[in-house]
Amino acid sequence: MERLFVDKTGQDDVDLNCGELVLDADDIAALEILVVAGKLPESPGGFFYGHQFQDESAAEYREQDLAFCKWAKAILETREKVVYSCWW
Repeated sequence: MERLFVDKTGQDDVDLNCGELVLDADDIAALEILVVAGKLPESPGGFFYGHQFQDESAAEYREQDLAFCKWAKAILETREKVVYSCWW
């Protein structure tokens, strides 16, 4: 999401902290492809990112991530917004 935030807004990735990123159908489709393929990007590291557990977390949350993608696509079909927000 950091990378997508930078690409879509031109802002620095740290600006996503407590910020919002509006996701569109293309964003959700790309996320779903990455989840299905097991190719989610890895964090550059750091204590708060839990980089040492990323592979395990991706596998553990795979079904939840796929359910999110299905939900988000349905929401977008109703012309509502899907917004990603985080705090670190």
